[in-house]
Amino acid sequence: MAVKKLKIEHHYDSEEDVLYISFADDEPTYTESIDDLLYIELGWFSGVPKGFRIMSPRANNIDIIGFVVKQLKQVVEHRRKELKQEEELFGSMLKQKLPEMLAAQT
Repeated sequence: MAVKKLKIEHHYDSEEDVLYISFADDEPTYTESIDDLLYIELGWFSGVPKGFRIMSPRANNIDIIGFVVKQLKQVVEHRRKELKQEEELFGSMLKQKLPEMLAAQT
């Protein structure tokens, strides 16, 4: 199985002092605000980080790499916990409802 290479694209808007970074991917995304400085693009279906925006990196003299790595770790950990809860809820629902649904088919 071939390993997919991560393509990273970036753009800095000097007028607005915003750094845009995306992990080039075709999956649709939605944006969540992490705080006043960081907005993250998450895959609509996967929930995986697909990019982010850093607001005012120059004005705030941000160590961009350290800042982003720390924030992304927190987002990924939070999403992992959410997925685990969804998995447990779905499994519980299936255990309860599947026998009823199968019995209704016969």
